[in-house]
Amino acid sequence: MSRLHGAVRRFESLSPMTRAAFWCVLATVMFAIVPIGVRMASETLPTVEVVCFRGALAVLCVLPFYIRSGLVRLRTRNTKLYAARAAINGFGMVLWFWGMTVLPLDQAVALHFTLPLFAVVLAAIFLGERLNRGRLFATLVGFAGVLVILRPGAAPIGTAAIGLIVSAACYAASVILLKIISRSDEPGLTTFHGHLWLMGFTLVPTIWFWVTPDWRAIQGLAILGVSGTLAPYLFARAVRLVDAAAIMPLDFLRLPMNAAVGIMLYAEMPDLWAFAGGAIIFASAYLNTRWESRARGDRGGREQS
Repeated sequence: MSRLHGAVRRFESLSPMTRAAFWCVLATVMFAIVPIGVRMASETLPTVEVVCFRGALAVLCVLPFYIRSGLVRLRTRNTKLYAARAAINGFGMVLWFWGMTVLPLDQAVALHFTLPLFAVVLAAIFLGERLNRGRLFATLVGFAGVLVILRPGAAPIGTAAIGLIVSAACYAASVILLKIISRSDEPGLTTFHGHLWLMGFTLVPTIWFWVTPDWRAIQGLAILGVSGTLAPYLFARAVRLVDAAAIMPLDFLRLPMNAAVGIMLYAEMPDLWAFAGGAIIFASAYLNTRWESRARGDRGGREQS
């Protein structure tokens, strides 16, 4: 026990950037494990049922903390926003989970890197955030990366690829709604209600298309529940220590990690076009995040002065 306490103290003595990088890499590992659970569960279960279980497992993970501190803290005034976000997020998650079972993992992850690009555009439209020429150029470059992956004319554009791009747009829209909700609700509350409504929206189709999970599906759901809950938590630990722009380059590790999972478990050979396009998309998203971070710093400096 004393060795554990000593290790914790040594870890806490490290620089914030080192600790943030550690949490970010762990989060990336968890994100790479998510597709394994999705694919295992999806072998026998409908995708909508997998999404429903994903929501239920997250609710079960968060609920004990509120039982201990008081269920009254679960009250919210943002019911309509949670319902809208769950509908959009649920649709996007169904497409995301389904796309991961159809396309090679490196292509699926590369296409989903477009999420921040859609978020930039939607934030400018609905939140009035500034979209200057630099950010607009970076966003257009990012969408050019999508064309590198899809190679229209050289290769047929499949339904799964389109579904993944639509999924990224849905996730981006849910991020915008989350920004609005987070003005009044704490992170634990947004996690609970977000997944509760997600479970509610997918419950009826899950009952309609119900398939009783076999042992392998249960294992897959357990892997999905643990990795899918830990991944955002670990990433949140990282961004609490340093600015997101500082550790965002580490997020690109998801692509080679998922490619490695595809090689080892599913005999999927990496697609160089997916890596090239993913790198372009990621670089543009990183530049947008970096510029936004600097803009926030400039605004904070002006406010203090």
